[in-house]
Amino acid sequence: MLQLMQHRTLASVVCPNASSLLPPSAALRSIIQRWRPIRSVAIATARRSYPSMKREKEGLKPKVQRFPLRPARKWPKLQPGWKPKQIVRQEIRKEEPEVLLHFRLRLADSNLPTVLEIYPQLLRENLLERGDTLGIAQLLHYTYRVEEDVWRRKALKSHVESFQRDFVSGALPPHRRVGLFLLSYYKESKNYDMGFEFWNWLIEQDDNYLHLGTYGAAIELLAYYGKDLEYCEAVYKHALTRFASHFNEYHLSPGAILPDRAEHLTTPGTSMLLLQGILTARLLHRDWRNAYLALDTALRIHPSQIPSRFIELFLRERPLHEAYHVFCLACRAGNQPLQALLTTLLEHLFTAMVNRQAVGFNQHIIGAMFNAINAFIGSAGRLDTPHMNVLLKGLLSLLSPINCREGSAGSEPQRRDERILRMVAVIPEVFRTLGVPPEPSTFNTIIHMGGILMHRELIAFAVNAFNHSGCSPNTATFRTLQGAARRLYGNETKKSSWTNLVQFVAAQGAEPNTEDWSALVRAAQNAGMEDVVTELMPSHSHELAQEVTAPIAETKQATSSGPSQDSIETHARTSAQLFELISAELKHLRKRFNSRLTCNLKTFPLNRLSITPWTPSVDEKWQQRLYNELTVDLAVPTVATFSRTKEIKRERLVVQSATGFALEELRYLNWKSVNELLVQAEPFEVRRERLVDEAIAQGLPGKDSTQGPSTLQPDLKEIMAACTQPLTESEWREKILRLRKTDYQS
Repeated sequence: MLQLMQHRTLASVVCPNASSLLPPSAALRSIIQRWRPIRSVAIATARRSYPSMKREKEGLKPKVQRFPLRPARKWPKLQPGWKPKQIVRQEIRKEEPEVLLHFRLRLADSNLPTVLEIYPQLLRENLLERGDTLGIAQLLHYTYRVEEDVWRRKALKSHVESFQRDFVSGALPPHRRVGLFLLSYYKESKNYDMGFEFWNWLIEQDDNYLHLGTYGAAIELLAYYGKDLEYCEAVYKHALTRFASHFNEYHLSPGAILPDRAEHLTTPGTSMLLLQGILTARLLHRDWRNAYLALDTALRIHPSQIPSRFIELFLRERPLHEAYHVFCLACRAGNQPLQALLTTLLEHLFTAMVNRQAVGFNQHIIGAMFNAINAFIGSAGRLDTPHMNVLLKGLLSLLSPINCREGSAGSEPQRRDERILRMVAVIPEVFRTLGVPPEPSTFNTIIHMGGILMHRELIAFAVNAFNHSGCSPNTATFRTLQGAARRLYGNETKKSSWTNLVQFVAAQGAEPNTEDWSALVRAAQNAGMEDVVTELMPSHSHELAQEVTAPIAETKQATSSGPSQDSIETHARTSAQLFELISAELKHLRKRFNSRLTCNLKTFPLNRLSITPWTPSVDEKWQQRLYNELTVDLAVPTVATFSRTKEIKRERLVVQSATGFALEELRYLNWKSVNELLVQAEPFEVRRERLVDEAIAQGLPGKDSTQGPSTLQPDLKEIMAACTQPLTESEWREKILRLRKTDYQS
């Protein structure tokens, strides 16, 4: 209780003269509500609340207010062909020189070659302004991100160095966000030395060169550069001290209290980029507890506006069950992740599912895959073909594993084949209703899985569906057929599949590449056709002879006796159960999309936020009581609301997220989720430290192999074993307060 008392009086310590440590706008609002004339209050209230009052009069519920961050604006009519640009535009004025106007137009069009061509002339004539400096820096960074050619990305380095020299020498007018893009470029291109040297110069400059986001980018760079966590934390504190306006040091602290939990925080200057930087450093240095407190801070300040980078960091640096939980809670809050993040998550779940150690959790993992897709759709995310392909791979690998087809008898194989073909037909149909038609990669995936699973009917089905889909085959299609032929068909079929591949590549005006030859070599080694391969590529023997003779690591078809009858019967029962589960999930997915409330995760709630349905049993009253103690400052008088005035009686507008949750409820749910993540992470870290110590004692390499999809089952078992004992309220309270205590609190 003493800690809570000290926490509540932090307001007077930070700023004794502030009005209850409310942000300037909130403090001013509380004064106005108490002292401005009643008539002004009544007029303003009547104007804003008339529709709600009218609905209340008619016996209807008042409308909720969504995202009241800024008033709605009426946009002018857009000209045909208008499209938003990625680059910040500098205002174009007619009195500017023509060459400068042309430069800014090309800058807005992201035309880097033309920009670099005109840039020297403008620099000599001293025509560039601070907005131009920012535009060039942003364009250089943007070009590096979207450029796929490796050599072009390397060639960009000289242009960045030239621009940095002009910026450092003072030849370019300064802009406080330029450093953000240059440091981000150095981090992503892994030019850490140059980035560190630039940062050492930048930190000595005035506020015309720096802002909080620049510090965040610098902390990320320093973390990847190898600087220890203490150094990164010092830079973080220096940023909060340097930009002390708007009480950033308080609002970004884990124990900060909001002036109103039901409203958006309107205090300017709170930087998510700075929080992202220190989150990166803590995760890279395995400071898991303070990393989750940084996530908790972000969800408290802007519950529905955290960047996708936060989710990406947890997918990369934390175990799968924690990363999955973070992904789902972010979607529930209305934070739309990137499509690539859903693909990565589904691939990790697929890897965990095909691992033999996770057999007992397969049903939970299938449910988790569909649950992640539902969460992504609910956050207004748009599904894409890679998501369908990963789902097909995972489900096919479960319903028809290798060797279970061999030795089967009776009608069970026929029923299993019917279920598989029906599912393969239904999944693309469901995704088509979601706006994702099948592409060549989809059929390639089915053919590939048919070859791995030694399922001829599946390959025939995929080829037939490919022919009727209107899609055109690509090189990967013929290469996939080559791989499937090597497992299922005779030598003549393998030769003909290779001939088809060569003819297709030749029609494109090219020759088979190394990847194509490797596919042939694998087929040849499998069938003992090395001599045939040598005859087919005499002109490439000096480059690819090693490919023919070198062993290729792959999973060979088992030559031992087939599985036992017991395992076949067990798989038959499991396969039927899994098919029923998949069918139910597909129906639910179709029902969600057909509803008008597709993005409302309150009406269509997620099944769970964790991979397994197991969650620690904690009394809701305990959690609500502790949450109120930690997030309500009893020393601060509650801000007056219109509903409390005697002159105007109306319900307070409810601010909601895009997913249908009131902000006050959403902040509470996020707080509970972070508690669950902290509780789950502790036994995992204990297990990891034990395994690392054992590896060191045995003299094994220091590579950390204790984290990843393959360790999902032991991770979950460790968590469940550690949290099965019931706790009293005082014990649970003490545990949460201990996990939420940070060494970096001021």
